[in-house]
Amino acid sequence: MATTEAAAHAQGDAAPLRTRLAHGVAEPTVDMNGYAVNPTVRDELIQSFDEQISQAGLTIVTDGVPTRLVFIDYKERSEVGRLILGGLGGRDHVTVEVHVGETHFLISHSGFGSMNTMDRVAQRVGSDAGVRVARLAGKPTSK
Repeated sequence: MATTEAAAHAQGDAAPLRTRLAHGVAEPTVDMNGYAVNPTVRDELIQSFDEQISQAGLTIVTDGVPTRLVFIDYKERSEVGRLILGGLGGRDHVTVEVHVGETHFLISHSGFGSMNTMDRVAQRVGSDAGVRVARLAGKPTSK
C-alpha cells in the first residue's frame, strides 16, 4: 500500500510540470559556469534545443517553464589539432545539466575524429535536451 501511495505522490508531482510544459517552455538560459564557450557552440545548443521542442509540438514562450542549461564540463580541441591529428588529438566534449522547472538531468556527448566538430557535439546535446523536455511534457519523440 505504501508503494502505491508513493507512486501516486510521484505522479502528482510530475503532473503539474507536464501541465505547465503544455503551456510552453521558456527560451533556455545558458550558464557557462566559468568555461570559455565559443558563442557558436552556445547558439547551436539553443537552436537544436528549440528545434526539438518545436518538432514535439511544444512552444517557446516568454512565460513558459523556466529552462536553464548549465555547462558542467567543456573541452574543445583546436581546429589544427582536430584536422591534423583527428581522433589522436583528443576529443571535444560537453556535459550540460538541464534544469526545467524543478526537474534536472545531465546530457553528455563527445566527438572524436576530424569530422566530429564541437558544433556537432553541441547540436547533439541541445537536441537530446529538447527530446528529454518533450518527454517530460508527455510528447512523443522520434529519438
